[in-house]
Amino acid sequence: MNSDYYISLIYKELKGIISQEETKDLRAWEKQSSENQITSEEIRQVWIESENYELPFELDHEADFAKMKSTITTSNTPTKVVTMRPRRLWLQAVAAAVIVLLGATFSFQNYFQDETEWELVEANSEIKELQLADGSKVWLNAGSTLSYPAEFSATERPIKLTGEAFFEVSKDANRPFQVTTNRTTVTVLGTEFNVRDIADEKTFEVAVQEGKVRVQKNESSQKVILVKNEKAVYDEKNDSLEKVNDKNLNAISWKRKSLKFQNTTLENALSTLENQFNININLENKGLKKCSISGRYKTTTPIFDLLRDLTSNQKIEVKKLSETEYELIGGACE
Repeated sequence: MNSDYYISLIYKELKGIISQEETKDLRAWEKQSSENQITSEEIRQVWIESENYELPFELDHEADFAKMKSTITTSNTPTKVVTMRPRRLWLQAVAAAVIVLLGATFSFQNYFQDETEWELVEANSEIKELQLADGSKVWLNAGSTLSYPAEFSATERPIKLTGEAFFEVSKDANRPFQVTTNRTTVTVLGTEFNVRDIADEKTFEVAVQEGKVRVQKNESSQKVILVKNEKAVYDEKNDSLEKVNDKNLNAISWKRKSLKFQNTTLENALSTLENQFNININLENKGLKKCSISGRYKTTTPIFDLLRDLTSNQKIEVKKLSETEYELIGGACE
């Protein structure tokens, strides 16, 4: 990456809005050479010196930069060597000038003005579909919230999620798309994936339908790379982040409005239904746990009817105990 990226990270660190992954990138860049270290120190010092400095004129960044480029291009005047004053005095004298130059050279509008305005979207009782400024699409599950910049910067596409959402990300190799939740950070360039991180659940999941993503638990070194038909599952009890195959991708059943089972055990199928419909299902005959289930079922079907369809081959009796409690009685694997 070029120096623009790392200068933007220095600014973000000074503003206190840098991510853990970006901090690692910045530290690694600073250690690469003494020149990088000096650059970092000078920018930080300029920030301190100019924090309370008020410019006595209005800035027009685009015009100033264009004028500066024109001067550099057309000037035939030999370079004049000037002896520098002590560093601290020099910094105090040119703090304002450096701000102007940084504004032109390193996208002042993105990094040295107020942060970009963020949009907040809430999906209360139904799924919400929206399109972001870069063309990416998001399906926000009911009870979830999403916040994002009205316009993405030239270097990144940050998203903040509470709850669950499915993302269809427009490809852009120069601007990683990053979804941050309470417990995890998902980074992609272009893909289709689902993120579920519900506050009162002891696990979070990320499932990939297309492409490749990196999933990292916040404030931890635990991370995995996922590709198509894989998902990452974090277990809070064991503090473990694991990658598993998921050819059915029922993690996105809420979006596609159907559940798919292909040679799935009855035990796993019932667990999926419990998560999908927020219910408890008691299987009386524990010997049926390994029975094989295959088929596709609409999530719009009432749960009682869906359970009856799902277990019809095993001739299981479905009993409704309450709106959230169901019992499966008798039956045998076919």
